[in-house]
Amino acid sequence: MAVLHNQGRKIGAIHFGGIAIECLLKNMIVQYHALSSWDSHSKQTGQPITNPKHILFYAVRSISTLQLRVTSNPEVRQLIKDVQQPFGDHYIEWRYVGTEPNTEKYDEWYQSYNKLRKWLIEQSKNL
Repeated sequence: MAVLHNQGRKIGAIHFGGIAIECLLKNMIVQYHALSSWDSHSKQTGQPITNPKHILFYAVRSISTLQLRVTSNPEVRQLIKDVQQPFGDHYIEWRYVGTEPNTEKYDEWYQSYNKLRKWLIEQSKNL
């Protein structure tokens, strides 16, 4: 992601930045629930855990502790929204966008991405 950003590849950075956050969240889910595969039962709750696909808020809901932290933190909720739907389009759809976003909007997105990434890494240490 940093390489794309440093090379000015805004569309790629937005697309893969969202995927990076998605993968980070999915890793947290797998670790927290000690899953061997999606739809297997959580070692924490005994409930089956389904793949949240590309919906970051669904991933957050998969870990109750994380969901409580996000719900009680409006800034983090906004960061998730910013990464999930940059400029109104889902991050997965950005691979089809042909026009780079303007620098000011992109810089705001990049700041949101970095804040969210750092926050999630910190949360992963104490779930």
